[in-house]
Amino acid sequence: ARRRIQRNVVEISAIDDLAIRKMEQWRSTPPVEELGELASRVVAAAEELEAGLVERSLEARILLLAAFCGEHLLLLGPPGTAKSLLARRLVRFLGKEAVFFERLLTRFSVPEELFGPLSLKGLEQDEYLRKTTGYLPEASIAFVDEIFKANSAILNSLLSIVNERVFDNGPER
Repeated sequence: ARRRIQRNVVEISAIDDLAIRKMEQWRSTPPVEELGELASRVVAAAEELEAGLVERSLEARILLLAAFCGEHLLLLGPPGTAKSLLARRLVRFLGKEAVFFERLLTRFSVPEELFGPLSLKGLEQDEYLRKTTGYLPEASIAFVDEIFKANSAILNSLLSIVNERVFDNGPER
């Protein structure tokens, strides 16, 4: 006789309801006073990121958390859901030295759009170097829109810079 294993099935709506309850609980919790100035600066930054946006507080706070942790963040959503706006707003908190890089990728995008043009002086000296100033390898914050529409050459080129945070520019890494 076979035993039938009963599996717990959770509906998506139940997960959404739980997430909404947790968010409401999180918003209603007063900030911890022991953290003082840092806590107030984080709360102010979150409020500035969220300002004027409807139902984007979770995304804004996750973006802020990713920035604090030095991690990447992938935002998926339909057009007009404030993904690029949040990335542009994040630059405000990094100071004047921050370099913001933004690019919309298509299947016709070429590596020069992301990594910079080839250095002609470098080619004259038999070196394959790129001028990376103002491009993705030197960016503090990068917003790469429609990344999944890029061709395989772009996606393969992005592997090392996204996963390992290194960029090979000629003999330099």
